[in-house]
Amino acid sequence: MDGAGIFFAAILGLSAIAAALLAHATPQAVRQYQRLACALFAAPAAALLLSDMVPSFGAAASAVLLLAVALAPMTLALAMQAAFAQPPSRATTAILLLCALLAGLGAILSSYALPASAMLVVADLLIAVIALRHARGLARIEALLATIVFALGAFATMTDGLEALLFFAAGLMGIALAL
Repeated sequence: MDGAGIFFAAILGLSAIAAALLAHATPQAVRQYQRLACALFAAPAAALLLSDMVPSFGAAASAVLLLAVALAPMTLALAMQAAFAQPPSRATTAILLLCALLAGLGAILSSYALPASAMLVVADLLIAVIALRHARGLARIEALLATIVFALGAFATMTDGLEALLFFAAGLMGIALAL
């Protein structure tokens, strides 16, 4: 991996750590979703950073990234619901995360990022609706800006660009600050 890829992966990993630390200030119902999203975004960053030392990590890093693209934004949408409205039911959580998992697996099996990116856009729409209906002030603006950045990350993922990692880092931090 080149120097830019290492830098992008390090930024995503550090953003995941910072967002996980910010989760400490949120209620328990929000914290569990936020920390899961942080772990999901930290996984491809770690795989990419370790790909130089362990060559098999390089092959797995793209699969891990596709799973994170599908699952992490949906987890952040659930965190937004728990923070600004009422916590989602277990059935709703299970259905949304199962759909995101299936989209991520579909993207991996087809070697095409569209299913994962489509799930990211669905999660973006959920975040935008929750932000517009329930969030106030700066939290609303941060969440809406994060949805734009996540959408840009979805497009960058479809072109196999590692710059998507920067978009995901910025989107994760935007939602973490909004929460």
